[in-house]
Amino acid sequence: MPKKVVLLGGTGSIGSSVLSIIRSYPEEFQLLGLSGHSQKEKIRALVEEFHPAYVCLPELPEWRENYRGINFLSGEEGLNILASLPEADMVVIAIAGLAGLGPTMAAIQHQKHLLSANKESIVAAGPLINASLDATNRQIIPLDSEHNAIFTLLTRFERESVKNIILTASGGPFFKKPADSRTSLQDVLKHPTWSMGSYITVNSATMLNKGFEVLEAHYLFRIPFESIRVLIHPQSLVHGIVELTDGTQVMVASPSDMRYPIGMAMFYPRIPPRSESSFSLVVKPLEFFDIPEGRFPLLKLAYEMGKKGGLFPLALNALNEEIVGACLEHRIRFIDIEILIEKGLERFSASEEARLSLSWESLFPAEKKARAIAQELIEERQRAN
Repeated sequence: MPKKVVLLGGTGSIGSSVLSIIRSYPEEFQLLGLSGHSQKEKIRALVEEFHPAYVCLPELPEWRENYRGINFLSGEEGLNILASLPEADMVVIAIAGLAGLGPTMAAIQHQKHLLSANKESIVAAGPLINASLDATNRQIIPLDSEHNAIFTLLTRFERESVKNIILTASGGPFFKKPADSRTSLQDVLKHPTWSMGSYITVNSATMLNKGFEVLEAHYLFRIPFESIRVLIHPQSLVHGIVELTDGTQVMVASPSDMRYPIGMAMFYPRIPPRSESSFSLVVKPLEFFDIPEGRFPLLKLAYEMGKKGGLFPLALNALNEEIVGACLEHRIRFIDIEILIEKGLERFSASEEARLSLSWESLFPAEKKARAIAQELIEERQRAN
């Protein structure tokens, strides 16, 4: 009998890959529930194709009357209901931002088989999520290619045998030539190997996306920051490496196609059926480089905020969301992002919210404060520009 899948975030790049796998293996998976954010017509097309029993949108759509056999839900509460459906065999969190925190916790508390690409929630509330995972004896299977590679490797070795984990990064469009005042948003959005949404593509260009992945790896795998390294790998074929205590390094390689890690996660602990696409390491040379000194300061900043702990990872995420959003709206320049995030963390450090302990009660006041600081800085920079 097919596993019943709840997919939160069906219209993004991750969600599209999940649906591609469901489409390819109807004997393995059935779409039980689906959520979308702004692309209502795309959601409607998916409803026509997959006939899920539950659909969640920010607001109830007018066209729901045409689908009387479907339960339509809305808002935050609707996402939490979807994530905790009794009949769900698998919950996939493919939505971005802290909007994923509520459904993540709902899925854990209802002991669901949880797959997630929602790094923001793990970055912001990693210790709280881990406490809930421990209390319910659950785990999160990561969907991102790097974390899925590390997850796959760590299941093969005893933890005592693992010395370091290594996440790879393409280096983005500015590995060889740094961005400057002439860099346009169009230049930023030209990722060399992956096809992703605009927000993540900008984060890849600043390397803060990799910084968030370091934080995520720290919480997902309970590995100290000192044992998490990042290497530039322009070909994006090797996604994760585990270094063992005897010096051996074991890696996972696959094409730059999110269906590979997502397929591994959905079929876990089995291996997915053979892919129709061919893959050869002979096609191009495999290159690896250390991070150039001083080139990507936001990656270093992510390490610092992770070690600082408390509400600082959350503040970093909230500041980045607002500031990158302003860049995508052409309100600030790409080269402003780094400066504004650093200033934002300085202002957040001086706030009352920064002195609060990490708890469910402190998360949203701290997030609100960080976002307000970001907007102040954006307005100041607009006036200066």
